[in-house]
Amino acid sequence: MSVRQRVAVLSHYDADGVTSAKILEYGLGVPVDVRFQKWWAFGVQTFDVEWMSKYSTVFVTDLGTTKETLDNLKKVVEKGTDVYLLDHHPPYEKYEEYQSPKFNIINDEKNCGAGLTYRYVREVTGKNSDPFLKALVTVGLYADVADETEGGESILSGLAEEGVSEFQWKTVRWDGKSEQRYTLASGLGMAINTCRRVAYDQGAYLASKMLDENNTYDALYDLSLTLMDIPTYLIAQKPYTALVKGWVQAWNEHRNDALSLNVCRTFEVEGLTVAVTNHPWDVAPYVAGVKSRNMPCIAINYGVPSNEYASLSGRAPDNTLDMNALMTAVTEVTSGLISGGGHPVAVGGLVRRELSLRDILRAFEASVKVVRT
Repeated sequence: MSVRQRVAVLSHYDADGVTSAKILEYGLGVPVDVRFQKWWAFGVQTFDVEWMSKYSTVFVTDLGTTKETLDNLKKVVEKGTDVYLLDHHPPYEKYEEYQSPKFNIINDEKNCGAGLTYRYVREVTGKNSDPFLKALVTVGLYADVADETEGGESILSGLAEEGVSEFQWKTVRWDGKSEQRYTLASGLGMAINTCRRVAYDQGAYLASKMLDENNTYDALYDLSLTLMDIPTYLIAQKPYTALVKGWVQAWNEHRNDALSLNVCRTFEVEGLTVAVTNHPWDVAPYVAGVKSRNMPCIAINYGVPSNEYASLSGRAPDNTLDMNALMTAVTEVTSGLISGGGHPVAVGGLVRRELSLRDILRAFEASVKVVRT
């Protein structure tokens, strides 16, 4: 089979994106080439167009439905490739104008990437997916917190009725202060996300290889139970699994280094916390999550491997601030020197290093006022 006849997938590098890609890879029943987007890029970039155009069909999952992405995918379509865009982020307002027989856009903000790809695979194959795909979609739903959405809850209810609900069982963990309850699927999602936080561009690929080593429902279930204590014989047989286990242990032991007073400075502007840290791992999502327990938080990490950008993540508790609208506003205020987006409660992005901290704080101060007026 020539490359032109093959199918390609470009997906996000987080747990939702990785499980979305694997659902397509295992579920379509045809050869699939999978690529994950660069850690610093969101959406389809101009450098993706040439690669995508070599394939007969391309799937893009969990990478947004922005105008930039739509324009780049339109170029791919014009070269004769069929494109399927499956996404759950707030879309470009005129995205339906791009729809065509060769450009299929499936957007559902009440789901997640894994949920959308799972439903798509079940629909086009005309049969129920196998238990491994059911496990993968459960991991994606919990990793992206889509279990709380209408579409995600519907999928999980359906899986329970089909008799496959073990990944929804809860486990209790002690974080040193209190007991917290997570599903087994959440533990696997955390492990996949740890890969990209530690290894950046290689993280999603290595997490994908870990799933290949555990590519049955039972094997993935066993992994979810033993992730923190994998027997020696299992490590010897599954090197990627062992590697991820080591990263998870290191993450749990050292992630709070990013919050220590000597490396993390925190400011408050207009009811928004801005936390600035410097850590070799991509800890911004974790810092934002911890710091957003009382008010919305933007976390910026300068320790990432880039001379141009620092990474940014934002979180807001109980919809206290539309974080996606905040990123739209700050992108405009800074003429793109700060950029990003995502959901009303969670966003990601980049900050150009030439911006001073003073300028960053002023930009967010002005942007919060714009969103709240």
